[in-house]
This record gives sequence, structure tokens and C-alpha cells, in this order.
Amino acid sequence: MLPGPVFTFEMIITSRRGRFYATRAMYAVVLLLILWTVHSAWSSAEGGIIPAEMMPWFGLSAFGSVAVGQEILVLVLTPALVAGAIADEKRRKTLHYLLASQLTGPEIVLGKLMVRMLYLVVVLGVSVPVLSLLVLIGGVDPILVVLGVGATLSTAWFLATLSIWVSTIARHPREALFAAYGLETLWLLLPWVLRNVSWTGNLAFDSAIVGLADWIGASSPVETIRELMFGGFLPGSDRLAPMYGMIGIQAALGAGLAGLAAVQLRPIFRRQDDAIRRPRGLRAWLSKRRAGKHPPIGDHPMLWKELQTSRPGGLARAVGWLLTVFLGGLLLYNGVWMFLSAFVEMWEHGYTPAMGSAFIRVQTGSLHRFLFLSFLGGVIPVIYFLGTLIVAGSAAASITSEHEDDTWVSLTATDLTSREIVLAKLLGAMRRGARLGSMIVLLLVGGLVTGAIHWASLPAIVVAVAVYAWFAAALGVWVSMFHRSTWLAQFLTIGLLLLINVSGQGILNVLSKYGFASMDMPGFTPYEVAKLVMEPNYFRRFQSIQWPPFWRLWDVDDGPAWLAIFSVLSLVIYAGLAAGLTWHAVRRFEVVAGRAFRSDRARELEARALPVSPGSLTSATRLADEEE
Repeated sequence: MLPGPVFTFEMIITSRRGRFYATRAMYAVVLLLILWTVHSAWSSAEGGIIPAEMMPWFGLSAFGSVAVGQEILVLVLTPALVAGAIADEKRRKTLHYLLASQLTGPEIVLGKLMVRMLYLVVVLGVSVPVLSLLVLIGGVDPILVVLGVGATLSTAWFLATLSIWVSTIARHPREALFAAYGLETLWLLLPWVLRNVSWTGNLAFDSAIVGLADWIGASSPVETIRELMFGGFLPGSDRLAPMYGMIGIQAALGAGLAGLAAVQLRPIFRRQDDAIRRPRGLRAWLSKRRAGKHPPIGDHPMLWKELQTSRPGGLARAVGWLLTVFLGGLLLYNGVWMFLSAFVEMWEHGYTPAMGSAFIRVQTGSLHRFLFLSFLGGVIPVIYFLGTLIVAGSAAASITSEHEDDTWVSLTATDLTSREIVLAKLLGAMRRGARLGSMIVLLLVGGLVTGAIHWASLPAIVVAVAVYAWFAAALGVWVSMFHRSTWLAQFLTIGLLLLINVSGQGILNVLSKYGFASMDMPGFTPYEVAKLVMEPNYFRRFQSIQWPPFWRLWDVDDGPAWLAIFSVLSLVIYAGLAAGLTWHAVRRFEVVAGRAFRSDRARELEARALPVSPGSLTSATRLADEEE
């Protein structure tokens, strides 16, 4: 069974799952939606029909949109697909049997890795015919198509090997997922962080920092796309050199990580299996202090358990500290500096800045507040995006972890209702992103104090973040209810989250009169949050708009008005989806748990029924149903 029994077994069970067929079909729909959006924007800009001389530029624009969409798909889905491959075997106590057999570490690790890479290749292969047909339009060199596909595959390979290496170290699938996404975030943002701290004045230190940033950035698709955008996205030996370098570096690093994971599998598992997981020294002292600070359980034991005891640990906590040190330190440095500059400018020139170009802002004394506004508009969506991944991953592991920890039977045997359990899981997942949410609120308050943003930005962004986080948590809990594997539930949750963002918001973009051009990018919810970071004079734009009656609101012919309409529609749609998923999860939990559905009124009557007997319980349930 070449290349090994693990590969053969994983191939058989993977090829028979209907969800993978659905994923490929939906990815094809998303590609068509991207092309439709780009075409509608170009046709509306050219008066309905794209001239022949503009077709090469249209082809290049469509190619760039599809290529960027592929990279986003790889960056978001690859860790969710691969990070739980080995950790899930540990959690289900099946890795013991694999290691007790004659299978070697490379056979186990590479077998699971290659099956998941093959699945990614099949999904990404859906876009190859689309990219090839764009060559016939003109403007797209075949070399660009080959390099675009190669860059996507090399990025997927590097992230897959990074995730499988993390999975061999982590003890739990959710810990592996958080660590994989955290390391990916550091990989993508660390070059920008290092370039922003290389202002010490020490030439040797600054040169070393910039060199390190360039070396890490050479493997990053974000830095490569930035260089291509500044250098011109056209074929040529010099201009495409960054893409050649990125593919080579990612392939080499991926091979090294795959080999490292294969070699470390047995030693790490043996060390984890033999270790006594009892905190000592400083960890024991901190654990006692945390245990002493826990509030009393009260009348909501499930909510107390989710809020007080479910904390990440091990590798996930270490990666979280790295993110806090690097990204949090940079955010603190730049945020405080820009806040102080904007505050001094506000103190000297008044609270409300003027609108217009950069020259006008310099003349009117509002340049630093405009820079602070731009800083908030770029940082807040990134913080929100990271928080959403944390919330979705935690929610997806909320119920599957009960199966993996062998606590599902004891949980469903209690007198807790489905509403208490599901809502506790939901609130516990949303609590995971509370610190990042507090950071967003703190930044917004700084913008309000300095006059850099409009006062309506604070409630608008708080409502938007709460609605989108509620949807991510509700989707994760709902998916987790129907699966027993944490990594599978996390993969499906994040995949559905990405699909709903692209397809749902993309459809709204297509319905717009201004098409893709007015929305600047597909409507991911981070962009919806970025639109709500409004200028102090934002509502001046709406003073000249002739608003029609509500039933003719679609006839508004103004770009800012359309942005406002779509923002409201986005919040309403996502709130409706979140409420529907929450309601269905509460109603379906009793069926999944194998219990008869009991309302809160029936539960209260059951508690009052003394002595408790099958007849009294039946009467209590029947009485509660009659009252409802």
C-alpha cells in the first residue's frame, strides 16, 4: 500500500464524505461570483459594455481577484484542515495503537499530511480552468497563471506542514488550531512589525532588524503581493523575482517542518504520555491564586464552568504570549504615539477637523487626527478578525470536547436544560474574544477623545462586533453539536464562515448599482467593521442626499448611501442567521443527547413533584405543554 496504510485509509474515508463534494461545488460558485462582481463593476464603469481595448485590463483585474481569493482561502482553511490531524488521534486515544504498530513516524505524519494536501489541491484545481480561460481575453500572460497556481500551492504546503508540526506538539485539537493560527498571524505580520520598530537610531541594530524583516517577508504572500503591486503586476524576469523566491523558500521550509514533525512524533508523544500533568513551582502558585479568585457557582453551573475553567494552555498559551508581546507591543507603541499627537492637535485647533485632501488637512491642523483615523481603520478590523477566529474555534470545540473528554454522558444525565447548556457554550465561546473586544473599545474611546472619529462609530462598531461574534459562536456551537471530532467541527465552522462571508456579502455587492468598484473589496465582515470607523464629518455627506420613501430605498443613487444601506442589511442578515442557529441548537440539543424535550415550565413542575415518580414526571410535562 504505497505510500503507506495511513495514506490509503485516510484517502478512503475522505473520498466518501459528501461534505468535501459540497465544498468543491461551493468554491466553484464563489469563483463565478467573483467574476460576476468584477464584470459588473467594469461594465457599469464603461456604460454597460466593456470596449475591446479594455478587455486585457479586465482580464488582469479578474485574474488578480481570483488569485487573491485563492490565497485567502488557503490562509484561512489550511490550518483548520490540518492542525487537528495528529492532535485528534491523541484525544481519541488512537495514536497509541498507531505507534504500537510497525508504522513509522514518517508514514503516520506524511500519510495524514499528503491526504489533506491532496484535498486542498483538488479544491484549488477548480480555479485552474477559470484562470486558463482568462488568458484568451488578453492581458494575462500564461506565466502569471502558472506562478499564481504555484504560489497558492506552495503557501498551502508551508501552512500544512506548519500545522502538522504544531499538531504533533499540541495535546488537544483546539490548542493546535489556536497555535497554528497564532503562528500564521506572526508569520504574516511580523515583517511589518519589525520595520516599524527599526527606528532606534543605531545603524547596526536597525540594519539587522530590517534584514530579518526582509528575510521573513520573502516567504510571506502578503509582502510578495505588496512588492508586486508597487513594482507592477506584469511579467518580467525582475518583477516576478519575489514570487519565484517565495515559492522556493516556502517549499524548502515546508519540507523541513514535515521532516521535523515526522522525527519528533514518537519522542514528543512518549514524553507527554509519561509526564504527570501537575503544576509545580510558579505555575502551581498561579493556579492556586486563580482558583481562589473564582466567584461562587451560583444558580448557573454550566455558565460558571464555561467562563471559569475552560482556558487555553500549553502551546496555545505560549503562542498567545508571543502575539501579545510582538503585536500588542507594536499596537501600544503606535497607538499611544498617534493618540498623543492627535490629542495635542485637537487641543490646539479644536475638536472637529476639516475634510479634504492632505494639503487642506495640514493647513487646517487636522493631519494627525486623519492619520489616527487611518490607523484605527486598519487595526480594528485585524483585531476583530483574530477575535472571530478565536470565537469560532472555541465554539466549534464546545460540544465535541465533551465527547472527547468522556463527559458527555455525565453532562446529559444532569437536570440541566438544553437552553442552559447551549447558551452557556455560546457565551463561553464569545468570552474568549472579550480581551480583543476590550482593545477595540479602548481604541475607539481614544479616537473619540481626540476627535479623530465620529461619535456614532463607537456604538456602531460595538453592535457590529457583537452581532458578528454572536453569529460565529452560534455557527460553531451548531456545527459542534452534530460531530464528535473537534478538528472536523473547527474546519467546517471556519469554512462555512468564510463561505457565508464571501457569498452573502458578494451577492450584496453584485446588487449594488456601483458594483465591485464602490465596495473596494468583497464584503468580508472585517471590511464591514472598517466602514464603520467614520470621520467626524461623516454625516455631512448625507445632507445633500434626497432620500426616497422606504419602499423605494433601492433607487438611491449615491455611493455613501449605498454603503450605509449595505451595512444595515449586513447586520440584520447576520443577526437573523445567528438567532436562527441559536434557536435550532437549543431545540435540537435534546434530540442529539437522546433526551425528551423539556421546557423550563416542565422542569420547574418536575422539581416540585414529590415524591418523584414516572407518573408525576409525565403529568408535569403534560401540564406544562397544556399551559404553553
